[in-house]
Amino acid sequence: MTVHTLVIARLSSADRFARGLLDDVVRPAGLLDEAVVLRRCAMYRKVFPTSALRFPARVLRSGVVADWIRRHGVSVDIASAEELDLAVSREVSAKHLVMHCRADTDSAAVRRAVVAGVIKFVVGAEEHLAALGGSTGVVRQVMVDSGQPGWEDHAAQVVAQRATTLIGVHGELLPSDGAGGADTVIEMVGAMARLSRRHGLILSRLSLGGLSGEPSGDLRVLRGVAEETSEVIRDGCALCRYPVPALTVSLTPSELAAAG
Repeated sequence: MTVHTLVIARLSSADRFARGLLDDVVRPAGLLDEAVVLRRCAMYRKVFPTSALRFPARVLRSGVVADWIRRHGVSVDIASAEELDLAVSREVSAKHLVMHCRADTDSAAVRRAVVAGVIKFVVGAEEHLAALGGSTGVVRQVMVDSGQPGWEDHAAQVVAQRATTLIGVHGELLPSDGAGGADTVIEMVGAMARLSRRHGLILSRLSLGGLSGEPSGDLRVLRGVAEETSEVIRDGCALCRYPVPALTVSLTPSELAAAG
């Protein structure tokens, strides 16, 4: 295989969008096309049958989509107190929420998520780790954000804290990655192997965001992305002599054709 295959699939999707073949999903700002979102939700479950899926919190604005998410027990990404409140109001179980501690996420929101019973977090800053380190009760499961400066040091801090346990690595694939999309995934696998050796543990979860790039209603394109992703991960693990981690696909609103 080549490192270009993920990018080719992404460009194929973008080209369809540019030619206007997805005009039916263009919506006024802040609105969701519920039928389109539900079709995409079902499509991603079909093409990633052995992977965990996480959907963006903003799709919970639709009660119909929120009902689908609850019925299928899929996880939801949140990144603020407002998104936490939305998820709680839609009765999404705390065990199905993943708090992304981003640059604009304050520590108070992280503490609120802890109080609400959220167990899984993606972190990329020391202040968020400090907020989690002071939590009590259930040990929080943490993935470090490989796109943030000093993230390997953050991983060491997660391991050192009694209130947190390191379960994996999260990364965002961007269009600007160019032909490095597949290379980025392999680098993440290599980092997981390095962290595992350094800390004497096995990281079992690889989380990827922006995997399919622009929205696509073409099932064949998405299947190609899924197949190539699995192949890239297996190749990376073979190179690093590392056990194949479970894959989580973190979807963006654009991948679900959701406006707003």
